[in-house]
Amino acid sequence: MTMVKNSVIDQRYLTQFSELSDRLSPENLHCDGEISNTEAKRKYVKLMKAWKRLEKKVGRTVTEEEIFNLTYPNYYQKLNNSISELLAEQSMRGD
Repeated sequence: MTMVKNSVIDQRYLTQFSELSDRLSPENLHCDGEISNTEAKRKYVKLMKAWKRLEKKVGRTVTEEEIFNLTYPNYYQKLNNSISELLAEQSMRGD
């Protein structure tokens, strides 16, 4: 597969990658511990095959981190701002 850095991912593929990423999270992959490790491994293999098919459609390797950053832009900046505001409020109250 050709590596094309920073090529734009079409919105329909971004949505599909995002849904796969959600399904690959440990709590979803293991159904909150309600399925065996063997079943979870089967799910993982199936989901990763779908991920690889999407990568072929976009013509490059795509990481879950990239999908997270595209799906939730500025997430960490907003989180840091919220934490800073909370700490400032606590400081003003003397907590």
